[in-house]
Amino acid sequence: MKKRAFERVTSSHQLSFSYNNAVYSGIVTNLSENGMRINANGCPPFKSQFEVLLPLEEDVLTLSVQVKRLVKRHDVVDAMGVEILNPSMKYLKFVRYLKWESSAILSKKANQEASIYTCKICGHLSFEQMPTECPICRASIENFEKNPDAVKRPQDPDILTEFEKEHIPVINISKTNDFTADGDYVVNIQVGEISHTMKIEDHITFIDYYLQAPDIKKRCLGRVILRCGKFLPSVSFYLNDVTSAKLTVISSCTAHGSWMSQIEI
Repeated sequence: MKKRAFERVTSSHQLSFSYNNAVYSGIVTNLSENGMRINANGCPPFKSQFEVLLPLEEDVLTLSVQVKRLVKRHDVVDAMGVEILNPSMKYLKFVRYLKWESSAILSKKANQEASIYTCKICGHLSFEQMPTECPICRASIENFEKNPDAVKRPQDPDILTEFEKEHIPVINISKTNDFTADGDYVVNIQVGEISHTMKIEDHITFIDYYLQAPDIKKRCLGRVILRCGKFLPSVSFYLNDVTSAKLTVISSCTAHGSWMSQIEI
């Protein structure tokens, strides 16, 4: 099947149209910038052209369309795929808004369903399932509790606030050409694009880092413990024998919780 030029988004908007002096009603089940599928109580013939009226909250869009596909169910045509001829800017903005809304809902749902477990002893976070033993403090599985909100997330990942820039870890990975080094990659982690304070009441207590590869589940590689006023919230280390992996970094702030960054290797 030929791939569509534009990705479609699910819809349930009602519309109406007229053809051969008859008026029909229908429901748009999905749409894109240049087409839509309409379930209707009557479908004009293949290649026929007509106008549909699509009511919005404060407006009614009039769209010229052409039938490109007829859909049968039990030998009865009850749906059609139409191409939108010369879509207006107002319609294109409407479709883009629906796609943004759909993406935001899916992202929120995925975040809510993500399984995150917190060690009540040391604050270590485990993903997907509880470990039989905490890799940091060796606490037993009974000391873990499900905590889907354990990781703080920026309101808009593309436009970070100064507060978010102080907390989200910044990861830099480079291939090392130093034959005396202990690994193939050197990893530099700094908490905050804007350097985070290390005051007693507001400082980074630890940095945990995890590795996930096709042949291994996400696992904790280690932790760097930081003391207020003594160390900058940063760490460097080497990685070896790693290809096609994902590195996850969690920073823990005494005042503002845990923040996460990920990078592909």
